[in-house]
Amino acid sequence: MNTAGVRRHGITAEAPLLLFNSIEKERLLPLPCGSYELLEIRPVKVHPDCHVNIAGSFNSVPYTMINQELSAHVSERFVEIYKGLELISTHPRSTRPGQWQTRMEDYPPAKATYLIRTPDYCKKLGAKVGPSTLQVVEQLLNDRPLDCLRTVQAILRLEESVGSKRLEGACTRDLYFGDIRYRQIKNILNAALDCEPLPEIQSALPTRNFTFARKQDEFWGTTPRNLIPFIPNYASSSSRACSRPWTCGFHSPSTNNWLLWNSWLYSWMTNWNGANNKVR
Repeated sequence: MNTAGVRRHGITAEAPLLLFNSIEKERLLPLPCGSYELLEIRPVKVHPDCHVNIAGSFNSVPYTMINQELSAHVSERFVEIYKGLELISTHPRSTRPGQWQTRMEDYPPAKATYLIRTPDYCKKLGAKVGPSTLQVVEQLLNDRPLDCLRTVQAILRLEESVGSKRLEGACTRDLYFGDIRYRQIKNILNAALDCEPLPEIQSALPTRNFTFARKQDEFWGTTPRNLIPFIPNYASSSSRACSRPWTCGFHSPSTNNWLLWNSWLYSWMTNWNGANNKVR
């Protein structure tokens, strides 16, 4: 150092030690605090689920990188994914295979909304809108949670366009008619029926007893029963007595029974009119 550093350099025409102390020493950067870490750089391909496979673990990247070739810089603690010289994503390194490192912002907005809005989240959001909306959400999720989750999310998204008040009114009307469907709620909003009052419940009509709809006087008049004593005697008179009831049309089932009954009734009414005239 004392010999080579002070003698004149053939190219710079200056002493190296003097040049270092006057110019280069002030421009040196401080040494890093930590130790130097070795990196493993490996090529990776982005799968349709927005993840890359690194040693059996999965790390997410933005959905715009699907099917593209990237490079993963794997250190002892972190995983950095680059596209050329551009840093795309950084994740903590997984400790074992099968782990997933996922950021929801890496998914497309439609899919991220579906993953974030779980059934419990939808119930909390429905409770903020109103009790009727919460009841609609609970009835749909109690039936088939996985099948009806998208329907519930679509109903709750209506709040962004119509507001909480109108959505609550539409759910109230939908519950009143008992047709809980996304299409029905949307039709109520499109027709502005959520602003209309619900129809009043009609009171039950009083029951009427029709056993004796007409009074007895309309058939028999006001004549006392003791003035028509011939009614039981008519059937037991000697001229019309039934000596063999098992062969009589009144006692045996026959297709002509209604003819015998009509003829008997006609004779009975004729005699009754005559008796009534005599009494008068």
